[in-house]
Amino acid sequence: MLKPMATDRISRAFAEGKPIDDALTRGIRRAMAVHKRLGQSVVVWRDGKVVLLPAEEIPVDIEESENPRPYPDLQEKM
Repeated sequence: MLKPMATDRISRAFAEGKPIDDALTRGIRRAMAVHKRLGQSVVVWRDGKVVLLPAEEIPVDIEESENPRPYPDLQEKM
């Protein structure tokens, strides 16, 4: 069962919208940085079309990424 406080925080985040938008933006930037670091292309929507974007054209600064490793160490989170 969820704690009332946790449910209230989540409800508030969805009501405000900005925390959710910020989390999605961070997640996208991290995923793009991982692809760029690994030399993998990504698929994006550009000018009404689906476009394959080569790793060297991904507009993310790897040094600014909040997650410097390709994949997080799951043990750190436990």
